Amino acid sequence: MATSIPPPLPTPINNNLFASSDMGTNSFKLLIGRIDPSTYHFFTLKYLKKPVFPGLDSTPTTSHASIIQATSILRKFQNILISRHVPSGHSRFVATSAIRESANKSHFIHSIRETLGLHVDVLSGSDEARLIYLGVL
Repeated sequence: MATSIPPPLPTPINNNLFASSDMGTNSFKLLIGRIDPSTYHFFTLKYLKKPVFPGLDSTPTTSHASIIQATSILRKFQNILISRHVPSGHSRFVATSAIRESANKSHFIHSIRETLGLHVDVLSGSDEARLIYLGVL
């Protein structure tokens, strides 16, 4: 008599969890928060900041070593998001001036997409300023 294996339990997904990752010139940051649906207050659950050295040279170009370092940090961030069951549609990864001004930003973005499956938005200077302003509010 064959025994049947029960299907795996579904992964719990918390639709109140959101995350953002800011890829800046000197550090990469990850913020995970929960929205209270009754009050719409945002509660920070985890904040992580990792120093990064983009390796901009005079051209400016993001070095291969910097892309490897960025990939390693973003993989750690991705693993945290998975372990916390943050829905993938509730995460945003943004890059600021170091990548925006890099001569090979397309290569950087493509490498992160191919290696980790993450979509990275490169913010314009005005979008970056607007989001900083909204964050301060």
